Amino acid sequence: ASLSTGTSAAGSSLDFRIPQEEMAPFIRSFATATGIDIGGMDIAFPEAGEAHGGGPVVFEVSPIFDLNPEPPEEWRSKPYKEYKQTPDYQQRRAENYAACAQKVIEYILDRRGRLVVDIDNTVSDAWQRIRRAALPSWPGETFD
Repeated sequence: ASLSTGTSAAGSSLDFRIPQEEMAPFIRSFATATGIDIGGMDIAFPEAGEAHGGGPVVFEVSPIFDLNPEPPEEWRSKPYKEYKQTPDYQQRRAENYAACAQKVIEYILDRRGRLVVDIDNTVSDAWQRIRRAALPSWPGETFD
């Protein structure tokens, strides 16, 4: 699954041509230096003549991140904000989350040998976001 940034609020489009192989050494180095081995990051690559001349600049790292799916061809030149209002977006986003969750669980079990889930903290801390972002049909008809 192709994944990209959650930044699309101002009518921007997203580029899903992420050079994963070229970024891998930086990402591995960053993960080793910070101890963060699972997360999302906002990262930019300034042009060679700009400040920080061509090297990656990390703006934010979070263990909780959004997964925007790659849109179909007919949506690639349109504002991503508009695509987010379509049923196709909802379906692709759900598929991305399921694929990502599976990979995270596999990684954790392989790397650490066990997975501990703190349901109470996860639900209580994320409740406002769940209410704001979930489809009205999940987990029922209302959030009351």
